[in-house]
Amino acid sequence: MLKRFTPVLLLAALATSSAEAGQAEICYGAIVPSGTVSPPTNSTVFSCPTLGQQTLPQLAAQGWSVVQMTPVMYTSTTQAVQLLIQKP
Repeated sequence: MLKRFTPVLLLAALATSSAEAGQAEICYGAIVPSGTVSPPTNSTVFSCPTLGQQTLPQLAAQGWSVVQMTPVMYTSTTQAVQLLIQKP
């Protein structure tokens, strides 16, 4: 009998822990030809799915922290900077 309820208890525990978790979002800088990405600055605009167009200072003012910033390839000839942000 306990085996039937174990998945339900596990799902309930996961739902509770995710409800207590912070927010995260993945944003992207402008798409540019490969090899031409310059380091981002405070004026670099990132496109975020729910936050819209934001710079790093704007994101910080809203309580977001940068977790990771990496270049990513879109096609074999284009790339962009990917920004992973989180809010507690």
